[in-house]
This record gives sequence, C-alpha cells and structure tokens, in this order.
Amino acid sequence: MDMLLLYVLVLGGTLFHAGSNVSQKFLLNKEIHGEFVMVVTAAGAALVGFVGSFAIYGFPTIHTGFWIPFGITAILGVGIQYLSVRSKQLEDVSVVTPLASATPMFLILMSWVILRESPSLWGRFGIALIALGAYILYLGGTQVPLPRILGQFLPRILHEPVTYWGGPWLRLFSSKGARLALLQAWFGAIAISFDKLVVTNSNPLFRTGAIFAVTAVILYAYSRTRGVWQGIPKNGGVFWLVLLIGVAIGITDVLYNFGYYHGFAAYVGSLKRTQIFWTVILA
Repeated sequence: MDMLLLYVLVLGGTLFHAGSNVSQKFLLNKEIHGEFVMVVTAAGAALVGFVGSFAIYGFPTIHTGFWIPFGITAILGVGIQYLSVRSKQLEDVSVVTPLASATPMFLILMSWVILRESPSLWGRFGIALIALGAYILYLGGTQVPLPRILGQFLPRILHEPVTYWGGPWLRLFSSKGARLALLQAWFGAIAISFDKLVVTNSNPLFRTGAIFAVTAVILYAYSRTRGVWQGIPKNGGVFWLVLLIGVAIGITDVLYNFGYYHGFAAYVGSLKRTQIFWTVILA
C-alpha cells in the first residue's frame, strides 16, 4: 500500500512538474524577464507550502533535526543552480543534460550513506532503468572525438556507436563543463537525501514553503544587487499567470515530499525523473 501511494503521489507530481516546465518556457519565449519568472514562481511555491502547512498542521512543529539538513539542502540548491548554468556556459547542452541526469544512480549510494536506506535488487534495477531512460531522452548525439588510447583498442566498427552513446562521458576527460554537470548530479543526490530529513523533522508542506521562500529571497536580492531587476510588468495579468505557475511548482514539490513518507528517498528521486517523459509529450 505504501508503494502504491508513493507511485500515485510522485507520478502525480511529475504531471504538475511537466506542466510548469512547459508553461515557464512559453513565458520565456514571450520575452518575460527570466529572473522575474524565477522569483515570482518561487514565491508562489512558497505560498502553497506555508498556507497549506498552516491550514492542515496549524503552527508547524519543527524538531531539532530540522535545521542542519535544511541548511545543507538550501546551500546545495543554490550550488545546483550555479552548476546548472555554469556547465551549460562551458559545454554543449547535449553533453551537460545527460550527465546531470545521472542523479538516480548516485542516489543509491548517497541515500545509504546519509539515511541508511538500501533499495531491493528490483528497486535498484528500476532506478537504473529510469536513469538510463533519462540519459537517452536527453542524448543529443554531439560528435565527441574518441580518446586516442581507446581508439587504438576498439575495433573501428565500434567507434561511431561508442562516441554517440558514450559521448557525454568521454567529454569528462577534456571538458570542465562536463565535469561540473556530473558534480551537479552528485549534489542533487545529496540534496534529495537531506530533503527527506527536512520533511520528517517538520512536514511536507512546511519544507516546500521554507525552501522556496529562501530561494525567492536569495534570487531577488541577487538580481537587485546586480541591477538587473525589472520589477512587475505593466500587464498585471502576467504577474498572476507567473504566480499561478509557481503554485503548480509548489503542488509538485508537496506531492514529492509526501512521497518520502511512503518509500525510500532513492525511489522518490528516481520517479521524479519521469517528468522528462511528460515534458517531452506536452512540449
């Protein structure tokens, strides 16, 4: 029963996740300022968390094990955003995104180290399938030269398939951007494990509110200090539309968080990757 609830909650969250992805892209294509979108969507998600937490749980009960995991996952969240942008600046997106999708595989190790959770053999097999599926969906087929040593040992007939399917991994030897993308995947696996500790030491809704509130404040302050904040567009309807997308993001995160009550963090983190499939269909 717990696993069934895990599937319903997390897979339901992926539908909201995919919808918010496509909606954000639509707004950015309409030349709505990117940092405005990031700040307002984060604020909308925080609103969902805080209002929902107060409505269901009343004043939140925060246990002593909350603050350290919260601080770690908040810092890692900022680091993940930085690595995501920086890796794309240094390397082709068709190399970066497949490597960044390796998070589910790293989760098997990190969830055991941090939470002492160990998925079953079939669970590990499922996690590996999801990671492989995400890798293939993101694979762009960027031409990557085969390292000379490897080229000497491999039959020539294998050169083309190896460079196609393994191209992102081959770029790790020569590309800082590729290495940063893999580091992003590691950070993601660590953050998901600490996310579960944040949820179990508060509640799923409060975790969403707290994390997204911190994100909104940091992004807003960073935008203002750089002098690029453009404020709310004159068309007030745009603000409410962006806020509504933030609400969808908040619902997404809450559903993911409730999943932690019904299964291992590695399962939740891996199932979240199925949003890629829905995003492809909706896009």
